[in-house]
Amino acid sequence: MNVFSGVALLLLVSSMLLYAEGSRCVQGFHSHGRSCYWFSDMTGTFAEARSVCQFFGARLVIINSRTEDDFIRGYARGKASAYFIGGSDLAREGRFVWEGGRPFAGGYQNWGSGQPDNYKGGEDCLVIWDAVGYRWNDATCSHKHNFICEISK
Repeated sequence: MNVFSGVALLLLVSSMLLYAEGSRCVQGFHSHGRSCYWFSDMTGTFAEARSVCQFFGARLVIINSRTEDDFIRGYARGKASAYFIGGSDLAREGRFVWEGGRPFAGGYQNWGSGQPDNYKGGEDCLVIWDAVGYRWNDATCSHKHNFICEISK
């Protein structure tokens, strides 16, 4: 499904209306710790994914710990081959940071073997990828992947 599919956006807007302020996650989002996560069933480029998340008051997920990473990897497993998450080295090649320029918290990282590799000089956006056990991999930002949005509770 294309990221700008009217039906998918309508369903998301409808589910946003079911949000109970300060209590649970929006319908379709999954609760873990202090956040709610939405694992998209649509694809988009990194920029499109970021825009969809922002439209719903969320952001592409920022993974701060092994516990959070294990939850995300466990839920993603078998649903889509890759999901954009909120990291990139767009500002400075080789220096991956989270959206907004935040460094990886406490140095936590979970790269797949041999990653990041900037394959063919064109991989600047972060995905979790099934081929490396849903560990982190640098990918081409203009390719279309599923994505994960996060809203703090």
